[in-house]
Amino acid sequence: MRRCDARLASGLLGVVLVAAAVTGCQVSGSAEPVRVDLATLDYGHYQHVPLTAPPGTEYSGRVIESLRIGEVMVNPAKADSALSVPPPDKEAVPLPTPAKVSGVLSEQARAVLTEHGMLAGFLVAGTDTAHTRQLTVLALRMPNAAAATAAAAGLDATDAAVSADNVAVSIPKYPAAKAHWRPTVASMAATIAHGAFVVSVYAVHTTPDAAALTTLISAAFDAQLPELDRFVPTPPERFADLPIDGEGMLARMVPEKVGRWSSPAVVLVDADNIAGGKGVLHARGVVYGPNATFLMGSRQQRTSANALALVGFDGLKRYFDATEARRAYERGITSWTDLRLLPGPSGIEDIRCGDAGAVGSEPEVRYVCALLHGRYIATVFAPTEQQIRQKASAQYSLLELAE
Repeated sequence: MRRCDARLASGLLGVVLVAAAVTGCQVSGSAEPVRVDLATLDYGHYQHVPLTAPPGTEYSGRVIESLRIGEVMVNPAKADSALSVPPPDKEAVPLPTPAKVSGVLSEQARAVLTEHGMLAGFLVAGTDTAHTRQLTVLALRMPNAAAATAAAAGLDATDAAVSADNVAVSIPKYPAAKAHWRPTVASMAATIAHGAFVVSVYAVHTTPDAAALTTLISAAFDAQLPELDRFVPTPPERFADLPIDGEGMLARMVPEKVGRWSSPAVVLVDADNIAGGKGVLHARGVVYGPNATFLMGSRQQRTSANALALVGFDGLKRYFDATEARRAYERGITSWTDLRLLPGPSGIEDIRCGDAGAVGSEPEVRYVCALLHGRYIATVFAPTEQQIRQKASAQYSLLELAE
């Protein structure tokens, strides 16, 4: 899928999953959906009865441990209040392997992190409303403090060596940090070891201003490093024991293939070579916790949602109760101004379907439905009108049967 298609899917998913992050007012009516006879629905080829989660693996454990790190990541706006907008080409995303980190850092990072035994990680980024300034923060878990120190030095050295124009820079209050920049370029990279973590920060300013860039990086360290001290690590030998669907979120979603569980994974959607972030990483078959769910949203106000599950580009968001979910759903569907509305499956209330009709988009994300069910909001995509209604029916069935 090309970058534009990833943005289309993310944008449509954001109609409910991001727009729902804004706090709203009371609405009248019952939060309970009207039940539909499941035997009357057309499911097409879609899975419409819940699957049982398989046992975990070492890789699935890496992904889940990375999501756990997401619960101690900070909003970049904590470092600079103007950086409150998620960049259009970067999600808050788990980084389970060195190969995935190389999707956002240099290719040289993979060898360094592999050598020093990287175990898991998480990325979050923020920009301003004009997209002229940006801050990207990665927290990468290593086996121990010694490995983190060596990896931090290696990441800086290999990245700095990419260009002969790079020069070393000191970060205020953090003498142990390694940093470099090109004096004619309005960006700077810095790395520091903090316990068993490596924290890598990439900052972009409007002009090549060393003072502004080092001040922003220092503020990012101020905000992020103390939060990492709250993290309780899982021993690597227990990664496979981490439950794939401990809260039953993924069992409530339509899997990508009939009869097959959508396993946790992080995929590189785009492979353009862009400095400071060369690809769009997307997690699927995963469940984000409350803090990471907030980071995946608009970040303008803390959402009342406490979990977000992703399967492919479909999403399922869970709220504290049905009343909160209904408020979020009503807010979200008011944003569907750019979609041609379509009828949903017959008999299902609290559903909105539409045709994005985007020129040049991948057909798999052209049609979309948002469905409210109790304290859940589901968003599903499909390539045709018939399939979106079938898939929405399957999603409704899964939510019904999982109760």
